Amino acid sequence: YKRQVTPAPAPSSPPGPPPIKQITSGIKYIEAPRVSYPAASKRMGEEGVVQFRVLVNTNGKAEKVDIVKGSGFSRLDDEARRAVMRAVFQPYIEDGKPIMVSATGAINFKLDH
Repeated sequence: YKRQVTPAPAPSSPPGPPPIKQITSGIKYIEAPRVSYPAASKRMGEEGVVQFRVLVNTNGKAEKVDIVKGSGFSRLDDEARRAVMRAVFQPYIEDGKPIMVSATGAINFKLDH
């Protein structure tokens, strides 16, 4: 006589973190990104716009910065990423509580001619 063993149902996975809210406006800086124009880029006449996406945590700090569209110059792209990582944002408030959000922005590197 064989007993039929039914496998126990798999435990349901715990709910993951809520999806990150994408915001297109409403991001405010407490301390805006301060960009240092790379000296080599100045000498080479490199200019461009760096478009980025930033993940802002509930304390208003950048957790992650992705370059969405680079300037065409890695020095400028790297400096934009560093500047945004150092910036301080106003936490995004929803229902009276700060939440983590993802927002986009751009930094324009332009030399005075």
